[in-house]
Amino acid sequence: MRTLGHYLRGAAVVQGVVGDGMHDRGQASIVGVALMIGLVIAGATLTVALGGLALTDLQDSTEAQQSELALTQFDSAVSTVALGRSSVQQVTMGGRAATGGTATVRPNAGRLTVTFINASTGAQCNVVDTALGSVVTESGESEIAYQSGGVWRRSGDGSRMVSPPEFHYRGRTLTLPVIAVNGDGAGETLTVRGGGTTTKAPCPDGENPLANGRVLVTIESRYYDAWGSYFQQRTHGSVSYDHAAETTTVELVVPLETPPVAAGFVAGSDVKLSNNVNVDGYNSSVGPYGASSGEGKLVVRGDLTVDGNNDVRGDVVAGGNVNFDHPDATVTGDLTHGAGVEAASSRSPGDHVGGSISGGADVSKRSSVGGLINEKEAAYRQENDNGGAPIDSDDELTGCASTCELGPGRYYLTQISLAASERLLLDASSGDIEIYVENGVDIDGGTVELAGGDGTVRVYNDGNYDMGAESEVAIPGDRSPRHWVYMQPGKQVDLDGNAVFRGVIYGPDDGENDAVDVQMESNVAVYGGIVGDTDEFENNPTIRYDEALADERPVAADESIPRVSYLHVTVNEVEVD
Repeated sequence: MRTLGHYLRGAAVVQGVVGDGMHDRGQASIVGVALMIGLVIAGATLTVALGGLALTDLQDSTEAQQSELALTQFDSAVSTVALGRSSVQQVTMGGRAATGGTATVRPNAGRLTVTFINASTGAQCNVVDTALGSVVTESGESEIAYQSGGVWRRSGDGSRMVSPPEFHYRGRTLTLPVIAVNGDGAGETLTVRGGGTTTKAPCPDGENPLANGRVLVTIESRYYDAWGSYFQQRTHGSVSYDHAAETTTVELVVPLETPPVAAGFVAGSDVKLSNNVNVDGYNSSVGPYGASSGEGKLVVRGDLTVDGNNDVRGDVVAGGNVNFDHPDATVTGDLTHGAGVEAASSRSPGDHVGGSISGGADVSKRSSVGGLINEKEAAYRQENDNGGAPIDSDDELTGCASTCELGPGRYYLTQISLAASERLLLDASSGDIEIYVENGVDIDGGTVELAGGDGTVRVYNDGNYDMGAESEVAIPGDRSPRHWVYMQPGKQVDLDGNAVFRGVIYGPDDGENDAVDVQMESNVAVYGGIVGDTDEFENNPTIRYDEALADERPVAADESIPRVSYLHVTVNEVEVD
């Protein structure tokens, strides 16, 4: 076959014989013909080469599509067996498997872990931790695989989902029928047999609904990035990736059960009223105490003992038994109990209660906010508005002898400490204030004052809360919903003689640690509400319930946070050969 070089050499010979001048036009014609022939030959060669590549790409694409279809049919067969609708299924694979290649079972490919983490204690346990296995075919540079109810395609630029896995998240319920592939099959025809189903109970107590915490679903897989994209689409959860380890994790949050504060004191255990305990109420949405005075309320999850000369002006709800141990003890409103009522000496229960008496009290359990406090600690330690505020390099308040002031923002403090005559002004008039405190609050004769306006101050307290004698938390109009102090379970609240607190102290138990322990000394006054525990009220405390709290959520709802309350997990094993 003559080449372009051959014709060019011929043209050179002709040029040498004929020479220049009158024969130039003949020379040009010969060169043009040679060039044309060369270009035609080069173009034909390139066309054949590109056509071959295109044909190969088309063949690979077609075979990949056939493999995807075959594995989708395989997925249907596996589900039929795994979920008990058939004992055995047989599937003929497509793609390369149908043209001489094989589909291969990889029993140790991929892993799924479901972990529950208690938000308050940090304790964690695995609901399930199992290998997934996969069935894989290869088409050119692509790998198509079945894994746990889904079909996935991996190529040089990552993975994508062909059909979704068995992962069902509806409302607050996660249903996860994990399908684990075992066996060592390889070939054009695969047989699927059931290998048994195991139900995995939620941990740590084996019951639904789940306690306050987080559920993590982690996938280790060659197709982890496609799994992660699926989690983002179907759960709107917090999805993270570890590319080096080829893992993805979706975090689902167990919702906090935080009903409104419905009483001046909501106790998580037994309570005794010993000596001159005064209970009444007001409504700060109408006006301050005095302008809107009314009835209060007490709620006790356990037993309530009313002793001494106590005046409960309002309703009482007790999940256990109510005992009137003093003939002058009275409840002016309604009494609802869960186990019965006993009267003092020869009096009847009706002699102690001004309203109705009924049974069937059901005092709902509240979720601890310990996990919420931990989250604020992590967030505000990293990013806060301390700069420019009266806070030193050790994250301590300074200059409060002449009033220190915090405006709207988020703050990280090691401690709030105010001596006598010192004053902390919290100016939330133009926006909310959120403060994380590591080592507690100590107001030893000082004053914490909220400026006027509608902003809210939320204190996430990791330590104890102490108010010394004559200390005060002041809020214009006694508007308690503007001030929330969140407490870790197992911590202490001490309110000493003549201290006045306005706002809400909120510290339910977490199942392992008791609710925050509240101790009140003589002549203490609370305007708002407390959620915690106390063994005994004595020495003339006054608890004034702010009815405006009945319309407030203790923890703001965040609809963007994924939530899960019920977890149903099974591991369904199949044998493929």
